[in-house]
Amino acid sequence: MSHHDNKGVTPDSDYLILCIYQTEEAMHETERLYNELNEELHRELPKFYNYRIDFIASNLSRLYSTESTFHSETGKVCIHCNTKSMK
Repeated sequence: MSHHDNKGVTPDSDYLILCIYQTEEAMHETERLYNELNEELHRELPKFYNYRIDFIASNLSRLYSTESTFHSETGKVCIHCNTKSMK
């Protein structure tokens, strides 16, 4: 009698059933984690998207302030250098 003539569960089929079961368990866990992360993203992304305006405005304000200070101080140095060179 060949291996293919066996009706019923064989050691090979037990192993395959176990693999299928473990794969299904891993799939369910992965699906649960995906859904959890997806829900969190749906809650947090709008907050993050809205925060961008405050973040960009704050950084641009600091940049302009720093640039203004730079030009003011550079102007003072130029005036000082011109005054010294004319003497």
